[in-house]
Amino acid sequence: MTKGAPESEKRMALSAAPYPAELEPALQNALAVLANIDAHYDEEREKLESWAGPKSIKERLSNQLAEAHRQEREPLVRRLAELHQRWMAATLFGRATIH
Repeated sequence: MTKGAPESEKRMALSAAPYPAELEPALQNALAVLANIDAHYDEEREKLESWAGPKSIKERLSNQLAEAHRQEREPLVRRLAELHQRWMAATLFGRATIH
């Protein structure tokens, strides 16, 4: 883009996605699912914290809840890492594939 490029060309260059368009839906989906998982476990933690049960049981249930949360998030975090790697490869090397 030259210094004297038309305004429409400048706007297009500035608004161009920094990663391939086919990765955007996959990233958005993975982030939305991760947000839903986190919201669900936040709600469950709040319920557990407000429960008037014995401290020892609350601690055990809290640990179980944290482990279940970690296990449910783990595959999604790996998927996001994979998508990020593909995004970086596409950005740096100009190629990306969706699997």
